[in-house]
Amino acid sequence: MKSASSFRRFTMLAAALAWVLAASPAQAGSKSKSESKAKASFENTGVQPAAEGKIEFEGKPNASKLEIEFERLDPGPTYSLSCDGVVWASFRTDSEGEAELRFESKPGQPGAPMLPADPRGAHFALNDGAADVLTVTLNGPGEPADSQVKEKGDLPPGSLPAGVRTSTSFRRDKKGATRYEVKAQKLPAGTYSFLVNGVEEASVVVPKDGGKLKLRFADPQKRGKEMPLDFDPRGSIVELSHSSGALASGGGSPSIDGLDACVESEVEVPLARLAGVGKAESEFRVDDDCDKRFKVKVENVLEGAYDVYVDGILRGTMLAAFSASEGEVHGEIKWKTDPDDPGELLLDFDPEGALIEVKQGDTVLFSGFQTPAVPGAPGGICTETRTEVGFLNTGARPGAKGKARFEIEDDCETEFDVEIENLAQGSYDLVVGGVLRGSIVVGPFGEGDLDFETDSDDPDKLPLDFDPRGMLIEVFDGGTKILERLFPS
Repeated sequence: MKSASSFRRFTMLAAALAWVLAASPAQAGSKSKSESKAKASFENTGVQPAAEGKIEFEGKPNASKLEIEFERLDPGPTYSLSCDGVVWASFRTDSEGEAELRFESKPGQPGAPMLPADPRGAHFALNDGAADVLTVTLNGPGEPADSQVKEKGDLPPGSLPAGVRTSTSFRRDKKGATRYEVKAQKLPAGTYSFLVNGVEEASVVVPKDGGKLKLRFADPQKRGKEMPLDFDPRGSIVELSHSSGALASGGGSPSIDGLDACVESEVEVPLARLAGVGKAESEFRVDDDCDKRFKVKVENVLEGAYDVYVDGILRGTMLAAFSASEGEVHGEIKWKTDPDDPGELLLDFDPEGALIEVKQGDTVLFSGFQTPAVPGAPGGICTETRTEVGFLNTGARPGAKGKARFEIEDDCETEFDVEIENLAQGSYDLVVGGVLRGSIVVGPFGEGDLDFETDSDDPDKLPLDFDPRGMLIEVFDGGTKILERLFPS
């Protein structure tokens, strides 16, 4: 491959996904020492048999970068690089069919492409306009045989006593051998369990206060103290627990400050009442630091215990009782990927798209799917849902902010609203999925909005003849993009 300076000739169009990356909070009282390194070769699909590519990622607190090099490509086409189906960049190669792309969490020069999202576990594809030429999965299941990975970091504390630290490390060499370690120190005496996605993989006794533990997993096993690594911690929820509760839990790959950012969203779904009285709803929320929360609640039901099933699996039981503050019988149960409240359970399952049922015994009282409905469903019946996300500021107009909201009513009427603020008086273009959808007029108070609806006689609302879900929402001031966000699908 040529050096970076050899590729100044080619033209690269950074994808319209310059996300502002939110720093995830470091462990209280300490500086984040997490890091992640991974590299692999692209796999050739056969479309261009000579084409080659390499990808390398280095994740450090507030200084992550992704470098991709291609060679022996046909020099004619305009290529697009996508990550999990979302285009990150379009470009042409030089005359020799070579190109180099670089993304950073803090671009080194104005206009340089930002790293749109955490690339770990993602699938990348290079397309020539007609078909995929090269593909690769980076640092996750499905990665190529020559993939190399080295990661280490701390697990976010749950109810850890002061001074206790839990760290993990993962390594994969180019021959495919893997090793995973979990360490903790200054632990109170007791029995500790290590779980992956809710399944216990190891248990160890710390005989006295101030003790430590070290768990080693390997595939293949080379040492007598190693346990078989028959699970993949990456992309999983790992937890160190004690009989008193979760001491530390988090992602199997370490959290990297300035890298972990998600599209903030919240979807509430009323559950249909099939028996009994009252009402119920489920709510799934993704925070901008990638924490996920799931909640089911019941109201105006009879007092008692209610089981919550997700895709046929019992995930918890909630107690409904009269609440003086609510003025009614109320009950709820909560799950979170990083529980920090004694009343929260570990979210080690995916509720998106799942069947949610509230039962007493064998009787299903409430039921519904935790997923947005499709407008115009047969019979004119839809599940009432609401999804709202905040825009990301590109940096062109510091201080500008806004949000987009998509709602479906139970009669299938659908609304899409965009609001912006902290801007100079004037007109701003709204682009959804690459198409100009209208202009937002900002008044003397620095605020403006644009509303769409599928069925409305209101002259202030535009017809909603497109579906914004899964599309990039952009706001422009003339030719300058000032706000953007990929709306949840």
